Amino acid sequence: MPKKQSQNQEKKSRTSRKSSESEKTPYKSKFKEGFINAQNYIVELIFEKRNNHFNQGRNPESFWNEKKYAGIYRKELFGVNRLLKDFHADSIIKALTSPECKFVLKIAYNRTWDDEKFISENKKLVDSIKTFEKSRVEKELIKTEIKDVEVAKPFSTGKNILKDL
Repeated sequence: MPKKQSQNQEKKSRTSRKSSESEKTPYKSKFKEGFINAQNYIVELIFEKRNNHFNQGRNPESFWNEKKYAGIYRKELFGVNRLLKDFHADSIIKALTSPECKFVLKIAYNRTWDDEKFISENKKLVDSIKTFEKSRVEKELIKTEIKDVEVAKPFSTGKNILKDL
């Protein structure tokens, strides 16, 4: 009996743990405490846009675990992962929140589609992402040009003493 109680307490401690901001989870979640990765943040943005568009109110905390949303959430996650293969997360987030994509309420995705079909089904979103991606890349190039790049120097300029061993 005590073994079961310790297992339950262990499960509770794992699920109630707050995640902290890190390189892997840089985005603050809108629907739960803590931080999440880029894929989940983008899907949360899409669900928030849907709720605002259809006046459904706010999604419940951890809504992706509920039957009503689980399938839709998973499908959106596949679509987002497909977008992240080609574009940076910041560009996708800016595009989704831009006025041009006001009525983009889902990312159309089917596993059997090739790249051309996927892009044609999400044309408005992809075009908007490309404009933000272009400006993001230009800003990064300007930042790298401004910084002085240090060239690595060899440890010693003398003869290699280990060469003769």
